[in-house]
Amino acid sequence: MPRIFLYLLLLSSQMAGAQLRKDYLFSSLSIRNGLISEETVDVQQDSKGFIWIATVDGLQRYEGRRLLTFRHIEGDSTSMPNDNIAQMRLDKKNRLWLLFNENKVGYINPADLSFHLVPVNISINITNRAITQLIVDDDGNVMLLLYKIGTYAYDEEKKEFNSKNLPRFEVPKTWNPIFIRKDKSPGIYWIACDSGLVKYDQRKKVMYYRDHGDEQDPLLWA
Repeated sequence: MPRIFLYLLLLSSQMAGAQLRKDYLFSSLSIRNGLISEETVDVQQDSKGFIWIATVDGLQRYEGRRLLTFRHIEGDSTSMPNDNIAQMRLDKKNRLWLLFNENKVGYINPADLSFHLVPVNISINITNRAITQLIVDDDGNVMLLLYKIGTYAYDEEKKEFNSKNLPRFEVPKTWNPIFIRKDKSPGIYWIACDSGLVKYDQRKKVMYYRDHGDEQDPLLWA
Protein backbone atom coordinates (compact mmCIF):
# COMPACT_ATOMS: atom_id res chain seq x y z
CA MET A 1 0.00 0.00 0.00
CA PRO A 2 2.74 2.56 0.83
CA ARG A 3 4.46 1.79 -2.51
CA ILE A 4 1.22 2.35 -4.46
CA PHE A 5 0.60 5.61 -2.61
CA LEU A 6 4.15 6.79 -3.37
CA TYR A 7 3.77 5.84 -7.05
CA LEU A 8 0.47 7.73 -7.34
CA LEU A 9 2.00 10.74 -5.61
CA LEU A 10 4.94 10.81 -8.03
CA LEU A 11 2.64 10.31 -11.01
CA SER A 12 0.33 13.14 -9.93
CA SER A 13 3.28 15.49 -9.43
CA GLN A 14 4.60 14.68 -12.91
CA MET A 15 1.17 15.30 -14.43
CA ALA A 16 0.89 18.61 -12.58
CA GLY A 17 4.30 19.60 -13.89
CA ALA A 18 3.28 18.69 -17.40
CA GLN A 19 0.15 20.83 -17.09
CA LEU A 20 2.14 23.82 -15.85
CA ARG A 21 4.73 23.52 -18.59
CA LYS A 22 4.11 25.79 -21.56
CA ASP A 23 5.50 25.33 -25.02
CA TYR A 24 6.70 28.48 -26.77
CA LEU A 25 7.07 28.94 -30.49
CA PHE A 26 9.86 31.22 -31.63
CA SER A 27 10.17 32.63 -35.12
CA SER A 28 12.72 34.97 -36.63
CA LEU A 29 12.58 37.80 -39.13
CA SER A 30 15.35 38.48 -41.59
CA ILE A 31 15.94 40.08 -44.97
CA ARG A 32 14.78 36.83 -46.56
CA ASN A 33 11.23 37.31 -45.25
CA GLY A 34 10.93 41.06 -45.59
CA LEU A 35 13.06 42.80 -42.95
CA ILE A 36 14.60 45.88 -44.58
CA SER A 37 17.87 45.72 -42.61
CA GLU A 38 19.70 43.32 -40.32
CA GLU A 39 20.89 46.34 -38.30
CA THR A 40 17.97 46.66 -35.89
CA VAL A 41 18.11 49.59 -33.48
CA ASP A 42 15.07 49.02 -31.27
CA VAL A 43 11.81 47.08 -30.99
CA GLN A 44 8.57 48.31 -29.37
CA GLN A 45 5.05 46.89 -29.04
CA ASP A 46 2.10 49.30 -29.20
CA SER A 47 -1.22 49.07 -27.34
CA LYS A 48 -2.81 47.04 -30.17
CA GLY A 49 -0.05 44.45 -30.09
CA PHE A 50 1.75 45.46 -33.28
CA ILE A 51 5.54 45.08 -33.21
CA TRP A 52 7.53 48.11 -34.43
CA ILE A 53 11.08 47.56 -35.64
CA ALA A 54 13.47 50.51 -35.99
CA THR A 55 16.49 50.02 -38.24
CA VAL A 56 19.24 52.09 -39.84
CA ASP A 57 17.32 51.87 -43.11
CA GLY A 58 13.75 52.68 -42.09
CA LEU A 59 10.89 51.63 -39.82
CA GLN A 60 8.62 48.59 -40.08
CA ARG A 61 5.46 47.39 -38.35
CA TYR A 62 5.09 43.64 -38.02
CA GLU A 63 1.47 42.54 -38.20
CA GLY A 64 1.94 38.82 -37.69
CA ARG A 65 2.01 37.90 -41.37
CA ARG A 66 3.32 40.96 -43.15
CA LEU A 67 5.70 43.87 -42.62
CA LEU A 68 4.52 47.42 -43.30
CA THR A 69 7.46 49.67 -44.21
CA PHE A 70 7.93 53.40 -43.53
CA ARG A 71 10.69 55.35 -45.26
CA HIS A 72 11.61 58.89 -46.20
CA ILE A 73 9.93 60.04 -49.42
CA GLU A 74 11.77 62.77 -51.30
CA GLY A 75 9.66 65.92 -51.55
CA ASP A 76 7.06 64.68 -49.04
CA SER A 77 7.19 66.76 -45.84
CA THR A 78 4.79 64.36 -44.09
CA SER A 79 7.22 61.45 -44.37
CA MET A 80 10.13 60.67 -42.04
CA PRO A 81 13.10 63.10 -42.40
CA ASN A 82 15.51 60.25 -43.19
CA ASP A 83 15.73 56.47 -42.84
CA ASN A 84 18.56 56.23 -40.30
CA ILE A 85 16.83 55.76 -36.92
CA ALA A 86 18.98 56.07 -33.80
CA GLN A 87 16.40 55.49 -31.04
CA MET A 88 12.73 54.62 -30.63
CA ARG A 89 10.46 55.05 -27.59
CA LEU A 90 6.72 54.52 -26.93
CA ASP A 91 4.99 57.04 -24.65
CA LYS A 92 1.88 56.74 -22.48
CA LYS A 93 -0.29 58.15 -25.28
CA ASN A 94 0.82 55.30 -27.56
CA ARG A 95 2.87 57.66 -29.73
CA LEU A 96 5.95 56.10 -31.24
CA TRP A 97 8.82 58.58 -30.83
CA LEU A 98 11.77 58.38 -33.21
CA LEU A 99 15.20 60.00 -33.04
CA PHE A 100 16.87 60.12 -36.44
CA ASN A 101 20.32 60.81 -37.81
CA GLU A 102 21.20 64.54 -37.70
CA ASN A 103 19.16 64.80 -34.45
CA LYS A 104 15.79 65.02 -36.18
CA VAL A 105 12.98 63.91 -33.88
CA GLY A 106 9.28 63.18 -34.32
CA TYR A 107 6.58 60.62 -33.68
CA ILE A 108 4.22 58.29 -35.51
CA ASN A 109 0.60 58.03 -34.43
CA PRO A 110 -0.12 54.29 -34.71
CA ALA A 111 -3.87 55.01 -34.96
CA ASP A 112 -3.64 56.66 -38.39
CA LEU A 113 0.06 56.01 -39.23
CA SER A 114 0.73 59.74 -39.62
CA PHE A 115 4.23 61.09 -38.94
CA HIS A 116 4.80 64.37 -37.10
CA LEU A 117 8.20 66.08 -37.19
CA VAL A 118 8.77 68.01 -33.94
CA PRO A 119 11.05 71.08 -33.82
CA VAL A 120 13.54 71.73 -31.01
CA ASN A 121 13.35 75.32 -29.77
CA ILE A 122 17.05 76.12 -29.52
CA SER A 123 19.19 78.94 -30.91
CA ILE A 124 22.08 76.79 -32.16
CA ASN A 125 22.43 74.18 -34.89
CA ILE A 126 22.21 70.71 -33.33
CA THR A 127 22.48 68.71 -36.56
CA ASN A 128 25.94 67.29 -35.88
CA ARG A 129 25.84 67.18 -32.07
CA ALA A 130 26.85 63.85 -30.57
CA ILE A 131 25.43 61.77 -27.70
CA THR A 132 21.76 62.61 -27.89
CA GLN A 133 19.22 60.63 -25.89
CA LEU A 134 15.47 60.33 -26.38
CA ILE A 135 13.79 59.76 -23.01
CA VAL A 136 10.25 58.77 -22.02
CA ASP A 137 9.91 58.49 -18.24
CA ASP A 138 7.28 56.80 -16.07
CA ASP A 139 5.41 60.09 -15.61
CA GLY A 140 4.88 60.41 -19.36
CA ASN A 141 7.48 63.13 -19.94
CA VAL A 142 9.16 63.01 -23.35
CA MET A 143 12.63 64.54 -23.24
CA LEU A 144 15.57 65.13 -25.53
CA LEU A 145 19.03 65.20 -23.96
CA LEU A 146 21.73 67.06 -25.91
CA TYR A 147 25.23 66.48 -24.57
CA LYS A 148 26.89 69.68 -23.23
CA ILE A 149 23.85 71.70 -24.34
CA GLY A 150 20.91 70.79 -22.15
CA THR A 151 17.70 68.82 -21.74
CA TYR A 152 14.45 69.72 -23.50
CA ALA A 153 10.91 68.46 -22.84
CA TYR A 154 8.07 68.06 -25.32
CA ASP A 155 5.51 70.85 -24.92
CA GLU A 156 2.05 69.47 -25.73
CA GLU A 157 0.58 72.94 -26.33
CA LYS A 158 3.35 74.35 -28.54
CA LYS A 159 4.13 71.02 -30.23
CA GLU A 160 7.87 71.51 -29.75
CA PHE A 161 10.77 70.58 -27.49
CA ASN A 162 11.78 73.41 -25.15
CA SER A 163 13.27 73.94 -21.70
CA LYS A 164 10.17 75.46 -20.06
CA ASN A 165 8.41 72.42 -18.59
CA LEU A 166 11.29 70.17 -17.66
CA PRO A 167 11.03 67.75 -14.73
CA ARG A 168 13.06 69.28 -11.93
CA PHE A 169 16.51 67.74 -11.47
CA GLU A 170 20.02 69.09 -11.02
CA VAL A 171 23.64 68.04 -11.51
CA PRO A 172 26.93 69.68 -10.42
CA LYS A 173 27.75 72.73 -12.55
CA THR A 174 30.76 71.24 -14.32
CA TRP A 175 29.11 67.86 -14.97
CA ASN A 176 27.37 67.07 -18.27
CA PRO A 177 24.44 64.58 -18.33
CA ILE A 178 24.74 61.64 -20.71
CA PHE A 179 21.83 59.46 -19.60
CA ILE A 180 18.77 60.07 -17.40
CA ARG A 181 16.51 57.50 -15.79
CA LYS A 182 13.59 58.02 -13.41
CA ASP A 183 13.58 55.64 -10.45
CA LYS A 184 10.52 53.62 -9.43
CA SER A 185 10.63 55.51 -6.14
CA PRO A 186 8.62 58.78 -6.37
CA GLY A 187 10.63 61.87 -7.24
CA ILE A 188 13.99 60.14 -7.70
CA TYR A 189 16.09 60.62 -10.85
CA TRP A 190 19.38 58.96 -11.71
CA ILE A 191 21.60 61.04 -13.98
CA ALA A 192 24.74 59.52 -15.51
CA CYS A 193 27.25 62.29 -16.27
CA ASP A 194 30.69 62.48 -17.83
CA SER A 195 32.16 62.94 -14.34
CA GLY A 196 30.08 60.48 -12.32
CA LEU A 197 26.61 59.41 -11.23
CA VAL A 198 24.05 61.74 -9.60
CA LYS A 199 20.95 60.81 -7.61
CA TYR A 200 18.45 63.67 -7.44
CA ASP A 201 15.52 63.80 -5.01
CA GLN A 202 12.79 66.11 -6.35
CA ARG A 203 10.89 66.15 -3.06
CA LYS A 204 13.88 67.28 -1.00
CA LYS A 205 15.45 69.23 -3.90
CA VAL A 206 18.76 67.62 -3.04
CA MET A 207 21.35 65.97 -5.27
CA TYR A 208 23.69 63.22 -4.12
CA TYR A 209 26.96 62.19 -5.71
CA ARG A 210 30.36 61.02 -4.55
CA ASP A 211 31.87 63.21 -1.82
CA HIS A 212 28.62 65.18 -1.59
CA GLY A 213 25.53 64.70 0.60
CA ASP A 214 24.68 62.11 3.23
CA GLU A 215 23.45 59.47 0.79
CA GLN A 216 25.19 56.13 1.39
CA ASP A 217 24.08 54.39 -1.81
CA PRO A 218 27.11 52.39 -3.04
CA LEU A 219 26.16 53.07 -6.66
CA LEU A 220 27.31 56.67 -6.23
CA TRP A 221 30.78 55.47 -5.35
CA ALA A 222 31.17 52.99 -8.19
